[in-house]
Amino acid sequence: MKTCFLLTVEGDTLTRGDLLRHLPAGVVLQELSTPKVGAAQKAELQFDAAQRCVHKGSSQITLTHAEYRLLCLLAAQPGRVWGKEQLYRQLWQQQGGSSARAIWNLVYRLRRKIEDDPAAPYYLRTAGGGYQLVLKP
Repeated sequence: MKTCFLLTVEGDTLTRGDLLRHLPAGVVLQELSTPKVGAAQKAELQFDAAQRCVHKGSSQITLTHAEYRLLCLLAAQPGRVWGKEQLYRQLWQQQGGSSARAIWNLVYRLRRKIEDDPAAPYYLRTAGGGYQLVLKP
């Protein structure tokens, strides 16, 4: 099994360094382990840093800056549970009284865009008082 993180910009694959420039300060990138896929199959989520969007299958999903940063942050460590306050500090570099609500709203909007069924999310899950990104095997 080969480890990789797939990002595409107009058909070109970005390097690990390119990805790191788009992540919030203090976030460490861990490589995603992906299984081999047949020639007809595509990665489920592909990140396009130049357009600040995600491709899911053949569909392009346009994201706001905050949604894209949240998704990149979660994708840097898939499976890790991030608390709402941790996410807020990473995304906005500050602490705030309404941080939980701001993150909830951001996750709500992101789920409506990337999930097949936002009411029963697969990718962006609630776990242990926070959120985690789960990638399909």
